[in-house]
Amino acid sequence: VSYQNYASTQINGLGDGEIGVRYYLGNINFKYYFSIQGLLVVPLYKGKSLGFEAPGGDLKLSGTGGGALGTHDSYFYSAEVGVRQYVSVTGPFQFRYNVPVGVNLHKKHLITAGITGIFSTSTNKDFSANLVQNKDFSFLQGSLSYGYIFNPRLIIFGGINESLIGKNTGKGLNFYLS
Repeated sequence: VSYQNYASTQINGLGDGEIGVRYYLGNINFKYYFSIQGLLVVPLYKGKSLGFEAPGGDLKLSGTGGGALGTHDSYFYSAEVGVRQYVSVTGPFQFRYNVPVGVNLHKKHLITAGITGIFSTSTNKDFSANLVQNKDFSFLQGSLSYGYIFNPRLIIFGGINESLIGKNTGKGLNFYLS
């Protein structure tokens, strides 16, 4: 077993900026909707270890939908899959995905669950304690949340996210209330 003590440092600043367009591809019976999205990734920092310090491009396909579950309940889902390439000698190239689903029970209770992850590959296999610098990594994160709908303008959510598996990335569990 090997233990390493990394010095604690704090770096503040803007990360990568993203700007892009989304194009509506179509629908199936006005129930399932599909789109494609393209993004330009621009680093908004220089020499601060806040990212890969390289521009990139992102292409993503999305599908969303929902429907009724009986007379009072409904469901919804969204699925996004895409790729991102950073323009540098060592990349990385990334496959990204996000799949949340939810159920609205009796118009006041909302339960959601989801998975999200990234598979990032690069010729640079170096590991850094500053995880944002790692180019060769992967992770799968799961989430579960509950929301209470007071009215259309006020919904309170609480939930949990957990890193389920990963390589060259952090492992964590967090709770949130919003």
